[in-house]
Amino acid sequence: MKKIQKESIRHCFILGDPCLSFDILPDNLGMDRNQYPHTIFIVCGTQAEKSDRNSVMVVKMSNLTKTLKVRFS
Repeated sequence: MKKIQKESIRHCFILGDPCLSFDILPDNLGMDRNQYPHTIFIVCGTQAEKSDRNSVMVVKMSNLTKTLKVRFS
């Protein structure tokens, strides 16, 4: 599997309650994605203050473009 460089793609999204876990779902869009924009599918689970608000979500993120390098200190 091709490794993604740390500075390649960084995007933020907010889904409401915090998601403590997520995973990238395999798709049929190809493994060698070297042209932008990208599309990715993830699945995540929330941890709400009240258990009846917890949910599992499948999210499609599309039109992802390369971002500027950000240096964290």
